[in-house]
Amino acid sequence: MDKLQIETQKSKLVVSGREFGGEQPLDIRVTLPEYLGDVVRVLRCSVDVIPGGISAADDRITADGTARAQIVYLSDGDGVCAYGTAEPFTKSVEAPALSAESSILPSFQTDKPICRAVSPRTLEIKTTVRMSFRVCDRRERTLIREAKGGGVCLKTAEMSVTDVENVSSKQINVESTCDIPAEHNAAKRILCSDAACRVNETRVITNKAMVRGETEFSVFYLPDGSAEPETVRLTLPFSEIVDCAGLNDAMSASVRVRVLSHEVAAVNAKNAARQLQCSAVVSLTLTAEKTERLVAATDAFSTECELGCEYAALRETVESRAVAESIAVDGRIDLSRLQPKRILYHTERVENTRCAFTERGVRMNGTLFAGLFASSQDGGVCYAESTLDFTFEKTVPAAADAYAFSPAVTVNAAEVALDGGTATVRAELFVEGRLDALRERNALCGVELRKDCPKTAASGLVIYFPGEGEQLWDAAKAYGANPAMLREDNGLEDDALPAGKPLLIAGI
Repeated sequence: MDKLQIETQKSKLVVSGREFGGEQPLDIRVTLPEYLGDVVRVLRCSVDVIPGGISAADDRITADGTARAQIVYLSDGDGVCAYGTAEPFTKSVEAPALSAESSILPSFQTDKPICRAVSPRTLEIKTTVRMSFRVCDRRERTLIREAKGGGVCLKTAEMSVTDVENVSSKQINVESTCDIPAEHNAAKRILCSDAACRVNETRVITNKAMVRGETEFSVFYLPDGSAEPETVRLTLPFSEIVDCAGLNDAMSASVRVRVLSHEVAAVNAKNAARQLQCSAVVSLTLTAEKTERLVAATDAFSTECELGCEYAALRETVESRAVAESIAVDGRIDLSRLQPKRILYHTERVENTRCAFTERGVRMNGTLFAGLFASSQDGGVCYAESTLDFTFEKTVPAAADAYAFSPAVTVNAAEVALDGGTATVRAELFVEGRLDALRERNALCGVELRKDCPKTAASGLVIYFPGEGEQLWDAAKAYGANPAMLREDNGLEDDALPAGKPLLIAGI
């Protein structure tokens, strides 16, 4: 029996798919400073998470961070007031089989906070910080390209395989002093603000990616000399280099961007300011993917003895489509109980996106959160919030065993109009990502001759009638015949077996 000679191909890839999570309840007690008036009614309460350090040891991931609470309320003498406070937290979660080469990508979000005034000067805020950690591990994968000797026959296939080559993350600071436009009044007191960011361009160079984007600040403030608040929107561009080892211009790179925290303050204002200091901490997560055409053995048998085979599961990319589309979301919010007069400020964000895969593509559902301040008929300020559901569907012509889609959804534009006691919300969402149609394939990564289990040579002539869709390889493996000789003996040009035509298999 000949000695088996094996030719392999190796690649070191990032395997992302393990996720760990935990939650940390928070009880935040707020005592208002003396310079602010007593609470009459809480209008809006929001809690944002500012991540701190992430460490891994003893199969546990520990995350430190700060939960920053912002409260906007009606005061008995000062009209609309705002106050912010921060609460540190630490959370550990179990994460077995961590290694020194593991990359940990954290994600934080908070439940809708419950805020109540327990006294005119004291408020209690209850919420839960939910955190998830995506762990990316590097591994070396060995696939068999060729095997000779031992009567081994290989079935090979050319396939297109896309794998995550690297995942890198970086936090950047975006800050600048911005002038309030001339058509707006100077700011006396900042009430609240929101920030969102988007990526406009990603340019790949060796081991790095240049990311250009912008952060938009929406600022709700009380102007000088006016009892009615105003809204101003300011945009800060950013340009950043993200290190990503192994990245080159032959790979595709996608960037996720998220505002972790932000702050807006008036500049040098004793009575009012015409400049605002805007700053934000932005998270950039870059995923580099490598698509390669490879020829790999998908099956094997021996005409001389039994084989011990080991297989690796591969996902072949049958078809890949770039998705960059806008969808419209329309909805109505009933404000009749608040008796609104005019919309003063509105903010929108996308929440709870989830993908379900159909036979031909993907269906994504999500909600658009809308919060708005309005002036009321009695001259006061009221606040309301609601969620609007939306659906996005995309099909891929290619039939597949599975699909992969991880979109980034941002709010491009939003308008809110008041019609009596109803607010009409019209928003444009931008969905960007890549939709892959995948086929599950097994590739041979290990083969061993079991010399203690020789095959008994068949004799005579077998007339075999193949079943529908059966290939030459199936018959050859079933009878331990060499596929090349079987093809030659039957005058076949390829591995397809003509329907209804018998196949002659000669024993040795």
